[in-house]
Amino acid sequence: MAASDEFAARRCADVRALWQELEHRGPAPSFLARTPTPALSVARPHECWIFSVSPRGDVAVGFLTRGRLARSLQVVLVPEGSEPDALCAGLRRFAKAQRLSRVTIEGVGASRAPIPRLEQESGRRLQTTWSIDLAACDLDAALSKNHRRNVRKAVRSGVRCVETTDASAIRDHLRLCGASLSRRSSRGEAVESRADAALFRGYLRSHLATFFQARVAERVLSSDLVVRIGEAAWYTSGGSDPQGMNLGTSQFLMFELARHLQRAGCATLNLGFSEDPGLDRFKAGFGAQPVPVERVTCEWGSGWTRWRERAIAALVARLRRR
Repeated sequence: MAASDEFAARRCADVRALWQELEHRGPAPSFLARTPTPALSVARPHECWIFSVSPRGDVAVGFLTRGRLARSLQVVLVPEGSEPDALCAGLRRFAKAQRLSRVTIEGVGASRAPIPRLEQESGRRLQTTWSIDLAACDLDAALSKNHRRNVRKAVRSGVRCVETTDASAIRDHLRLCGASLSRRSSRGEAVESRADAALFRGYLRSHLATFFQARVAERVLSSDLVVRIGEAAWYTSGGSDPQGMNLGTSQFLMFELARHLQRAGCATLNLGFSEDPGLDRFKAGFGAQPVPVERVTCEWGSGWTRWRERAIAALVARLRRR
């Protein structure tokens, strides 16, 4: 970091305030809309931070979790094309002052500068998230032939799209997510369920999340949970039962919620990370484009903190196997 560079960290009241702050600094924070990280911070208690380096103008956004046993920070670097060295050096000092055990740093987009090599890296990987540019996309024209066929089948079967924030929708959402995970597991896919009622109640308490349901009569056949902040929206989870799969409700529901968000003025819809070719085709079939996300995890806590976390993780894994 040059002698003239000054690192600053400022906490925002919540994710809405963070978003508004970024909008005041310049154009709408489209960089943040292209990673699922902001939506994931909505359901659980997170501290929202904005990090900056002046006079360079480099900015990063952070979501900090203070757990009983560990403190972690997830950071998204912006803007594309910036030099992240000064920010990463400042984040290292911030992590030490806050006694953080783990920091994950994300660089979003193909044209951004690579994240520099950092001290105590424990992992570095390139992932792909999928995003629909609702401001420019013709959703009807972008729909793949297979998706179009399924959407028409659902319409002919009398399926309708219902939007709700009622807590009673959690039960159906859990049931349908479980059905989808079981189906994928039976195909030999490695799946991990992190869905629970408390998580979805957290989403609803934020007043930023909405359930979209595909219904025939009063039966819910597919359910998707969407988070919206400003002009950005994120698909966070979803599922369908066997009857819904036969009727094409999964494709119907995603298409209808995208159209709803587009009419409501959303500029982007992020469909989340994917490491499965089948899911890639599913997302691309709605006009979504791949966005590379580089993620670097650093274990910046003390040796004792790292040992304790590894011991707890090993114990939890052992208990789950029983």
